[in-house]
Amino acid sequence: MLNTHVPTRRVVGLLLVTAMSLIALDGGGFGPISGIREAGQSATAPVRDAVDWGTNPFADAWQGVTSYDEVQAENEELRRTIAELEGQVGEVGDLQAELSELRNVTGLSFASELPILAARVVDDRRGVLERVITLDQGEDDGVVVGMPVVTGAGLIGRVTDTTGANSTVRLISDARIAVGVVSHSSGASGVAKGNGEGEALLVDIFASELGQLEGGERFVTSGVDGGLYPPGIPVGELSLDGIPHLVSYGDLDTLGFVSVIMTKAAE
Repeated sequence: MLNTHVPTRRVVGLLLVTAMSLIALDGGGFGPISGIREAGQSATAPVRDAVDWGTNPFADAWQGVTSYDEVQAENEELRRTIAELEGQVGEVGDLQAELSELRNVTGLSFASELPILAARVVDDRRGVLERVITLDQGEDDGVVVGMPVVTGAGLIGRVTDTTGANSTVRLISDARIAVGVVSHSSGASGVAKGNGEGEALLVDIFASELGQLEGGERFVTSGVDGGLYPPGIPVGELSLDGIPHLVSYGDLDTLGFVSVIMTKAAE
């Protein structure tokens, strides 16, 4: 089948070339063209006004055809600019979230008189038996083994290893972590222990104080466990549903920034 589709720009170009050729021949006094012109003037007189009326729209259409590539390029550039701006807006949102988290881990009401060092979590290793994170602060920044690590909500772990630029933190969910705790409301004291990833902290309360316990009591570090943790750091809220346990205040699932309490702790 004969292809009858011809690009618009090609058709317009051919028309222009034909028109220019006829004008050149007519200007040179070519006889047949003169006769055609005279006959055509009579035949086309009724529509000449209509043709004149359409001249400007035709010119505008030709302008649109010839500038299409330029407009398309401008649109592509505009799309790139919009994408860049949207990316910058997203970056600003991320920076604001980070700033908010940094404020949370540095404005510690429970450690206002203790030296602290803010650090970013750069690695998070989760295993069946342990959960450790790596910080971007280490020995070169004054971090030593044994220092407590907190967020704005409370205690989340303890430094167990360091290099010049990094430090490793074992979280309080680890079964090898034990923390001396006390309730300010009842005075009950005991030891909270890790119970595995995603589990509440088990808490052993001294037998003589069991009758004083109420659900919802807030427990903090007691400071009587050999100097590992300064007193007054929030640890968790007591639940008496089943075996007594503490629901940790620290959100261990979304750790981005933490603070190291720069106290000289025991190994």
